[in-house]
Amino acid sequence: MTWFLKARARQILASQSSLVKKAMKLSKSILFDNEVKLSSTEKEAYTKFEGSNGWVDRFKARYKIASRFITTRCTKNVEEIKNSLDSYFKELNTFIEIEKPLKIYNMDEVAIFLELTNNRTLDIKGKKVIGSFSTGKDKERISLLITASSDGFLLPPFLIFKVSKPRSKTFKDYPAQEIMEFTNKETKDLAQR
Repeated sequence: MTWFLKARARQILASQSSLVKKAMKLSKSILFDNEVKLSSTEKEAYTKFEGSNGWVDRFKARYKIASRFITTRCTKNVEEIKNSLDSYFKELNTFIEIEKPLKIYNMDEVAIFLELTNNRTLDIKGKKVIGSFSTGKDKERISLLITASSDGFLLPPFLIFKVSKPRSKTFKDYPAQEIMEFTNKETKDLAQR
């Protein structure tokens, strides 16, 4: 409990698994500490200790600890999501009927966070503010793009990193040895200025 209170005071996440790991480590350190005098019954109890779900439940009940959300989440209504999907597929089907493309590419973007965080922690029941320590980089991420064509061909993954100084609109700062391909004349003219 002392470890738990110190961890939460420093706003370190405390999960059920971290609680069990700490209890197991503490159990072994007590068992092998020569200065601690244990009876044979106590030695047997420390040897057999496994940190079961029952032990965790009793520990949490004894000290009035509950699993708590660190932050709240806003979610969309199921009907809103359904209407949005219906609208998207209607537009897509209309486009396919009119344009009749030879190949359709589907691209999806996913964020890869550089610091993984958990939204839940164990803490004392009744607390109003549930904080957590962070390096401040918990919102920094890179984007991963995955693209596949309608014939089943999967393009190589594409990563997008944040840069401190992005390229100018006129592309004047691109390296001379870099080979660039342009999809339209307007962009090519901008780069050659």
